[in-house]
Amino acid sequence: MKLERVPVPTVGDKQVLIKVYSSGVNPVDTYVRSGQYKVLPDLPYIPGKDAAGVVHSVGASVTKFKRGDRVFSSQTNRMGTLAEYACVDEPNSLGKRGERVLIHGASGAVGIAATQIAKKLGLYVVGTAGSKEGIELVLRTGADEVVNHRDPKYIDKLSVGEKFDIILEMLSNVNLGHDLNLMKSGARTIVIGCRGPVNIHPHEIQETGSALVRGIRKAGETAIDMVYGFELAQEAHSAVVQTRGSKGKHVIEVQKEP
Repeated sequence: MKLERVPVPTVGDKQVLIKVYSSGVNPVDTYVRSGQYKVLPDLPYIPGKDAAGVVHSVGASVTKFKRGDRVFSSQTNRMGTLAEYACVDEPNSLGKRGERVLIHGASGAVGIAATQIAKKLGLYVVGTAGSKEGIELVLRTGADEVVNHRDPKYIDKLSVGEKFDIILEMLSNVNLGHDLNLMKSGARTIVIGCRGPVNIHPHEIQETGSALVRGIRKAGETAIDMVYGFELAQEAHSAVVQTRGSKGKHVIEVQKEP
């Protein structure tokens, strides 16, 4: 990875051009760089799927944002936020008030953001975390319940009571088979992370649905674990997959906020 000057992206009709102050670091960034992701970008490419900054300009059909708005974006369909400017799609929302959502790995960067958004939308949030500090962080973020996923009986605990309308899955090679039995009929499981093959026994499969998160609006302050300078992006990528017991977001400071 190296720093290089490139043209500022051209904003599309339904897109927002963000002046990026901080770019998030996610495990998927390292999967793409190592060639271990199903969909790989053409080379050369700019890494990064989420960013925080301000709106620099908007497309002609954008209705939700204007120049100068402070924003957070989490792209799911392309890379490009590890730069001074990033072009993203105008976002949609996920979930309906009163629905129950299970967020695996809720103490990580994606989990914290998802918990904040879910609570703002009026959802009932159950999260999992693997340490005392992580559990406390998820509760402070607003989750209604938290289960320790290092407890051998944590799936049994999640199975008690009402099932879930939405499940956010950070490690589908471990949990997806269980998720199918934790879902209501017509529910949605969103696979965010996977670190190996997924094996599901046919009898575990129930009626399932799916959803794709296409953009995240900031829903309050998120927990930051580590901040790296722009020139330390490669170090940040290594740390995000090697760190155990997430305590928030790893971010790269692209440029100073005024």
